[in-house]
Amino acid sequence: MTYRLASLRAILTVSSLLVLAGCGRSLTIGPKTSDTQTVTSAPVSDQPAPNLEVIKEPQHVLERMAQGFQLPDIDDPVADEFAEWSASHPTYLANLFDRAEPFLAYIVNEVAARDLPMELALLPAIESAYRTTAVSRSRAVGVWQFVAATGREYGLEQNWWYDARRDPLQSTDAALTYLQRLYNRFDQDWFLTLAAYNYGQGNLARAIARNKRAGRRTDYFSLTLREETRRYVPKLIALRNIIRDPEKYGVELPEIPLESQISVIDVAQQQIDLDQLQAQTLVDARRFDQLNAAFLRWASPPAKATRKARLLLPTA
Repeated sequence: MTYRLASLRAILTVSSLLVLAGCGRSLTIGPKTSDTQTVTSAPVSDQPAPNLEVIKEPQHVLERMAQGFQLPDIDDPVADEFAEWSASHPTYLANLFDRAEPFLAYIVNEVAARDLPMELALLPAIESAYRTTAVSRSRAVGVWQFVAATGREYGLEQNWWYDARRDPLQSTDAALTYLQRLYNRFDQDWFLTLAAYNYGQGNLARAIARNKRAGRRTDYFSLTLREETRRYVPKLIALRNIIRDPEKYGVELPEIPLESQISVIDVAQQQIDLDQLQAQTLVDARRFDQLNAAFLRWASPPAKATRKARLLLPTA
């Protein structure tokens, strides 16, 4: 991965103004229904997407994403209903991709670099609706919804000043590493991997063990799981289906640039007043707070208070 590094001296002079970082909450969106289906496991599909008979050079991020989808289709009412609901609520999709736009290219590039199914780039849509400030009932935080202990295990620094779980770039790196480890643990089955990510690997392992003792199948759709986890994979597949074939659903998708739109500035050695920075760079305050949700106070941490604190600014 590559970053465009900017010189702090070229951007600002540190001042003493104060600003309070914004915060947000995650949303539960979409209809509820019962869960039945016929697919039993999730190996990587060798079937090409139906609308990609002729592979062309992608012009924007969602086109590139569509060309990298690998998970198999499923016959599931939750997937059908959530796809129909999403398509009939264009504001939901517009807001979803507006929040994702600054860092979606980064996520897609990292998924591609690791040769993973491109459906994983949509996982934050289900986890947090791409909200960097999202906080769940279980205190999972950020775009990828890391709880504190798992975040620390995967290198996401957390202290009074700074919470890297809210950094969309650092948390992406951690989440993809975590998903790869889950994939190796759960028999290289992506549906089980996704269930473990949502439900917890210990909970999923116990669900699998219960089915084994009862002589039952141990694929994702045969396990007894909580409702949220049961709906988790179908909702992801529903969004995948819309992006793969927007015309089928009557949806017009945004043309998000292929290149990353974020510049990264290391501030680990120098405390920066965030209000002054936002004012001097003329970055929209809403977008500035979204990108820099990792900063929990009015300023970046004092020198040496963190190892990886960095500011994110729109490249433009």
